Amino acid sequence: MKPIEAQVEQSYYVRVAVIGVITVGIGAILMLLGQRSWAKTFDGTGVTRRDGQQFQWPGLKNIRYVHVRGVLNHVELVFNDGKVMIFPLMLKNGGEVMSFISRLPGGKPVR
Repeated sequence: MKPIEAQVEQSYYVRVAVIGVITVGIGAILMLLGQRSWAKTFDGTGVTRRDGQQFQWPGLKNIRYVHVRGVLNHVELVFNDGKVMIFPLMLKNGGEVMSFISRLPGGKPVR
């Protein structure tokens, strides 16, 4: 299987900069630190987060779809030893990533 890299939209970094200006940098720092738990690459063996931590598919316990006001906000891949966050609306290739997730055990079909 060919690895998939989750590609963050440039507009996300514009948002980080705006929040950084409004909050005198603190908001931007918090947003960038939170991004460390985001998915970076998916392959046949597992997923790697942006902080470099790797999780193997056999350790996947649950897939949580978190909705805000009826709209999918993010997906949490819950493993035995941690979780990986996916924010499909912040990704250039969110459709490709969500299609991959839908094929995992416990994944929901893409609509």
